[in-house]
Amino acid sequence: MRHQYKNSEDHLNNLRDCFVDVETSGNSLVENTDNSSLPLTEQTNFEFNEKSPTISNQNIAPSTNSSPIFKWLNYFDNFNSELIKEVKEFQADLTQKQLRQHLSRTLAERINDTSKKTVTNQEIAELSNFFEDLFKGQTIISCRDNFEFKLEKENKQQNFYAMMTICDRYIEQLKWEAELVDQTRLIIVLLMKNQPFFYEIFCARIVASLVLISFDLEKM
Repeated sequence: MRHQYKNSEDHLNNLRDCFVDVETSGNSLVENTDNSSLPLTEQTNFEFNEKSPTISNQNIAPSTNSSPIFKWLNYFDNFNSELIKEVKEFQADLTQKQLRQHLSRTLAERINDTSKKTVTNQEIAELSNFFEDLFKGQTIISCRDNFEFKLEKENKQQNFYAMMTICDRYIEQLKWEAELVDQTRLIIVLLMKNQPFFYEIFCARIVASLVLISFDLEKM
């Protein structure tokens, strides 16, 4: 499936500086103005058991369990545990096997095709449009065999699996190709803009990938 170039070059360039602390406001992202470091305070589409805590940067001792870094890490560590449970259930569902195979293969090829130093703004915009179509539940054509598939908008396990796959591929890619950080940042911002819930999953997978923080949260 060919996706038309919707985003102007000026719009894409403006987004390069937009990787800031964000929170949901309707269907858009807004910059925090209170000098706080906080995850999203509201969920969209899917619900977990707890909401992200507001984290104040002022007058909190860093060694206590109420410290900003503790709250942030603790929230996303718990969030990641719930995410993993949902994804494992999806992976164990044999009725979803064909969808998983085509989804994983197509995401890998789409991401690999744009993971290069010479990627253009138009290629990034086309990838962003592909992700937008995918999460809107539109029909996607598999890269290799023209197999048609689509995500169900209200099926949280399908959407979580797709978002986690995207996050993990980009995080792993940057471990080996740090020079791609600018274009990856832009793609992630576009995903957050179009899929606000993506922010939660991206942060959770970042925390899970920090091997040096194999920590006991109770000792922080």
